[in-house]
Amino acid sequence: MSATPDQTTTKFLQAKSTASAMLAQAKTMNKYKKLIAELLSSIDSGSEGEKSSTPSIKIVDLADDKMMQR
Repeated sequence: MSATPDQTTTKFLQAKSTASAMLAQAKTMNKYKKLIAELLSSIDSGSEGEKSSTPSIKIVDLADDKMMQR
């Protein structure tokens, strides 16, 4: 079952907002690059996992550069 344009737009805007907030927290170029890599990775894995109805949310703790999966 495919998403309607409204659902697709909503998902895109939510992802864009989340990505912008994450990138705004990066204080160094290295952390910014790591976040970009994670975002790109989640985009790639998201297209494969669109069958799943429960999206995976990744949280990056910038204090210690560890990723947690919810």
